[in-house]
Amino acid sequence: MTSWLEEDVHVNGVRLHYFRTGGDKPPLVLNHGWTNSGLCWAATMRALDADFDVIAYDAQGHGRSDRLGERFGEAERVGALLGLVEQLGLHRPVLMGHSMGAQTVAVASARRPDLARAVILEDPPWYEAADARDRVRSTWTEWFAWVRSLPGKPRSLALAEYKLQQPGWSDETLNLWIDAYQQMDMRLLDLPTWDFTPWRQLATAFRCPWLLIIGEAGEGRDGIVTVPQAEEALRLSPHLRYVQIKHTGHNPRNDHFEEYIGVVKEFLGSVVNRET
Repeated sequence: MTSWLEEDVHVNGVRLHYFRTGGDKPPLVLNHGWTNSGLCWAATMRALDADFDVIAYDAQGHGRSDRLGERFGEAERVGALLGLVEQLGLHRPVLMGHSMGAQTVAVASARRPDLARAVILEDPPWYEAADARDRVRSTWTEWFAWVRSLPGKPRSLALAEYKLQQPGWSDETLNLWIDAYQQMDMRLLDLPTWDFTPWRQLATAFRCPWLLIIGEAGEGRDGIVTVPQAEEALRLSPHLRYVQIKHTGHNPRNDHFEEYIGVVKEFLGSVVNRET
């Protein structure tokens, strides 16, 4: 696919696999979503590697990293990110994440205000506590069953089925996400996914510029963050910008990549390149 560096780093006794574009450029760390892998960011890595040293790693239980241990909660995910930044000697990286990875980035940045020069969150899991469990169960039950069916399924059939679910995604993206589903520790599907620090608490803690990218929630779309939530976050944080990409759901970058990457590049150009 590319000539990116591919190595492992050991953090808190866990081996994490990562890909890195390299070069003497500002570092940018990509944090994938639950059940995905670092290579699910491939298009984003290519789009940004001219200006950044882009690092995309596989979280524990994902991709080629170690399988799950006794716990895989928010504390473990944040500890892995902080450890990776330290082990690789990254100075004030840009931190960027999607879904679970966005929450990891947000918590790490809130706890360590000096850590990042900028943060980008793509549809983080800002569930309200009262509806989190019901929304996860109702939205994902059928999808869970499909993912569990993938081991041993012919690749051509899996790809055809997934293309029906995500007709607007590129063939590369579809293939990389199927790879991630087949590589992941299937025990992920049995873990609770709502042990998240409340989003309002995080919004007030940011000290660096941050960008929130959301899709559409409700009415047939599977986005999580709503416009009212984004507007409230805007009132809570003087450092926030937010952008809604229409006609997308939980995965704006896969549904409308060109619009998504344009938003990302504009933000990075205005708040990051100015420093360097």
